[in-house]
Amino acid sequence: MSELKKNKKRIFSRKTVIAVSLILLLLFLIGLVKEAVNRYRLDKQIGDLENQIEQLEREKGQISNSIANWSEENQLEKEARLKLGLQKSGEKVVLVLHDEKTTAEQKIELPNKTIIERGSGQEQSNPQKWWQYFFKNNKK
Repeated sequence: MSELKKNKKRIFSRKTVIAVSLILLLLFLIGLVKEAVNRYRLDKQIGDLENQIEQLEREKGQISNSIANWSEENQLEKEARLKLGLQKSGEKVVLVLHDEKTTAEQKIELPNKTIIERGSGQEQSNPQKWWQYFFKNNKK
């Protein structure tokens, strides 16, 4: 009987060792999977941040180009003329309006007291406009 008890103890101890080993292996695998998921998330976040850095660098380049353009006096003068309606002495500003919805006659007064009148709203075809331009507007 003593041999039987020894064998039972050996089997029981082997089963216990195997069970404990399996539990430890399972815990190790769970930790490994968690770390792999965390690594994937970090890699994705790094990729997103790198894309954002590239976009910001492109915007920085565009802003740098805008600053370089604005530092040129010609660009400043051009923008002042377009947006603020400024003009040099002796120049006249001409404003061309194109609004098909408005048919009533309009007058526009500019800062230098120039008045531009808009037509009476009669719609004409393009050939009619050319005919008037060449043959009916000979007021020179």
